[in-house]
Amino acid sequence: MSTSKPQAYIDRLRKVIYSPDQISQAAWDLVVYHAEHKEEGVVTGIPGMDGHGKMMPIFNDQMGVICGLPSSGKSYHTARIMANNALGLAATGAQNKVVVSWTGEETIEHYGLGDLVRTTKISMERILMGELDRKELDELRRAQEDRARLPWWVIGHSEKDRKKEMLTLTDIREALYIIQDEYKMEIHLFCLDYLQRINRADQRGDIFEKFLNLVDACKTLPMQVGTPEILVTQAKQELANQAIGIPGMYDAQFTSNVGQSADWFQGTWMPKFKYPTGHILQIGSNYATVHEGLMLVQLAKQKKGKAPVDFAYWIRPDTGFYAMNAWTPEEDYKAWKAKKSSKRLKDYE
Repeated sequence: MSTSKPQAYIDRLRKVIYSPDQISQAAWDLVVYHAEHKEEGVVTGIPGMDGHGKMMPIFNDQMGVICGLPSSGKSYHTARIMANNALGLAATGAQNKVVVSWTGEETIEHYGLGDLVRTTKISMERILMGELDRKELDELRRAQEDRARLPWWVIGHSEKDRKKEMLTLTDIREALYIIQDEYKMEIHLFCLDYLQRINRADQRGDIFEKFLNLVDACKTLPMQVGTPEILVTQAKQELANQAIGIPGMYDAQFTSNVGQSADWFQGTWMPKFKYPTGHILQIGSNYATVHEGLMLVQLAKQKKGKAPVDFAYWIRPDTGFYAMNAWTPEEDYKAWKAKKSSKRLKDYE
């Protein structure tokens, strides 16, 4: 059988057909590459998250997703990953290598302020209330100078702008190209925070079709830019009514295509908005005691890596605090549950 299609069309299709010899050689080349480049791949730098049986390194063609309800810690968690990678680049003395964030919500002033808080541990509230002494002002000034040297760029808007630019994904892609081509920067990692804030004017169809197509476009962006991507997304509000509010792969707002398209997927949740301090939750085979700063993270999906994997962290975004949170021992959970059952019985009597 022959085809009457134009030669240019036939030539394009030939490029997507691979013989067994080509496949086996490509697989072997990948083995050799990783053997010779053990340190390559992006890691989160989050305490206790990276390594065997946990989070695998992130590579250039991958789109990862971090999903959560409002005030679930998702943007703070993402910003810490970006900061860790920027600090890692600075520590190695890498020239012209940067991380880039697009933010559709925070101004660059508040985005940068988060970095100053992370460095100094001075309360965000005290800064915004203007309740600072001379020593703290000096600390913040030094932190500002450090931030100026940190290789972390932002695509976004300033409080000084008369009009906020509502960027489409095409706009964001072109801005990334400008950073690469005009500023001569190699992008190590970039993030989009968050999906629902991306202008969908260049997408067709109803809201669900637009988000379906937008996620598909986000999926191709790492290959176009040549660097890994973190896509932050809101979780659907129905999740707030569930006993455990950690989003699964298909819990993104407006579209399940996020879970299908993600190379890895993390869900974040802060139980303090649903349960009182001291309440103990069962998370898989682990137990967590609720307190003001408890954030739970589940690695729900990971291509070629272990999943699900649960993590517990203690965070204080207002002071930049971020640390591992110990799981509650099972015997403490059983004792708490028995005490709670006894109280219910007594109240019933």
